[in-house]
Amino acid sequence: MSVETDRRALAELDEWDIGKPLPREHVGAVLRALAREDAPPRFALYAISEDAYGCDGEIIAWGLDIEDSLVVHSPCGRFRGSFQSTTSMLRILGVREDVRLVWLDPTAP
Repeated sequence: MSVETDRRALAELDEWDIGKPLPREHVGAVLRALAREDAPPRFALYAISEDAYGCDGEIIAWGLDIEDSLVVHSPCGRFRGSFQSTTSMLRILGVREDVRLVWLDPTAP
């Protein structure tokens, strides 16, 4: 469903008889709206390396900032992890290479 379709369904709820059960499409619209509004901030981790031929890099993980932990998953499935802070995450994952973090959502920390 599109955001606009969900908005129309949610607008119909303003006049809904509270005693009647909600149709499936309205329940779905409510849940999708909550998911959009309360989604955890997303981030990516990338590594930069340098050798005699110059610089290179790669995205090493995608992540979510879920309440009090950072959850990461590598694109190729090499690793998954959960960390309590960005400092500990970067320190552990950056042991062998220069790892950096970029927040993907405008409201992220």
